[in-house]
Amino acid sequence: MQPFGSKATCLVNVKELRKHVYSMEEVSLRKRIRGGVASQGLNQVNNGVASAGTLDTIRERVTLM
Repeated sequence: MQPFGSKATCLVNVKELRKHVYSMEEVSLRKRIRGGVASQGLNQVNNGVASAGTLDTIRERVTLM
């Protein structure tokens, strides 16, 4: 008798765990990108170098990601 069930059950559980890990990594990556872009834009505004074109370019880069 196997302690964790059949091999098929274990494989299904591993696949499900991988899906959750990938989705958590994706959310984390999105948050990091969003945070980085926001702080970059704020720094440019604070430094007085931001223009409408600069901020639009940042948004386009995020959209492409």
